[in-house]
Amino acid sequence: MELNINYIYDSGGQREYAVVPIRVWETLQTHLQTIENELVKPFFDPLNFWACLSLGNIDLEHEFLQLRQEWNRDF
Repeated sequence: MELNINYIYDSGGQREYAVVPIRVWETLQTHLQTIENELVKPFFDPLNFWACLSLGNIDLEHEFLQLRQEWNRDF
């Protein structure tokens, strides 16, 4: 891939913009999207543990209600 980059300069002679070939830009966008997706991934995905929960004899609805009641207590 050829990196023929052109620059646009401001009135003071400083580089202000870079113009890159569209193939380079599209490749960069793809890599940036991949990086963003990796950063947004959840650290804990309960679906990974669904088999463990479904094999146990646990009433999840009851457990969830118990957890909720802990927050609704009057002190």
